[in-house]
Amino acid sequence: MNRMLIFTVVAIIALVLVGGFGLGVGYFSARSDSSWLKWLKADPPAARSLGPTVSELEEMGELVVTKVHVADVLEAEGLGHRGLWLVRGEALIAVNMAEAELTDKDDAKQSATIRLPAPSVISARVDHEKTKTYDFESTTWLPWRKGDQGALRDNAMLHAQRLVEHSARQNTGFDYARQTCELLLHNIYHQVSWDVQVEWQDENVTNLDEATPADVAAVPSDR
Repeated sequence: MNRMLIFTVVAIIALVLVGGFGLGVGYFSARSDSSWLKWLKADPPAARSLGPTVSELEEMGELVVTKVHVADVLEAEGLGHRGLWLVRGEALIAVNMAEAELTDKDDAKQSATIRLPAPSVISARVDHEKTKTYDFESTTWLPWRKGDQGALRDNAMLHAQRLVEHSARQNTGFDYARQTCELLLHNIYHQVSWDVQVEWQDENVTNLDEATPADVAAVPSDR
């Protein structure tokens, strides 16, 4: 009988303790500012992009942004002959990212301005398979001055190379290269929530010899 009484008292005390604990948990859980529960609601780790850096831009090196296809007519005269060629070729226009400058960088707003050098032609070539001779004739009636056809053709192809380079430097090619580069950089950093604007430095002379229409037509004379 005594054992039954003790068991009953212990059971009642246990129920009271469990009920009180449950009410306490419910009360403190309803209060979001309870300091003892803050460890259960720890903030997730924060991560954010550091945005563009100079070293990151330099690693891009010569960024080829467009390929220009050229079709033009070349006329050459000299060495006892005159010729016309339909010249076809292509050139690569790139931006040297090693010369990029980072200005107006704002980490709070996640915005930056990248200052870039002007695009330049880094490679140009004549497509000899598609370049065709349109006309070729002798300009002398003297039989002992037949001239050298091979020398004229070789000189013409040399100037055809310069013609491709010159045509690739026209404003339309460079303008398209700038637009492509700006769009590429904008999309790259937009993926990490950065707003990047591009500014261009003054136009510089490219690393290839400048060619003008007058230079293109110049061929050694047979005189």
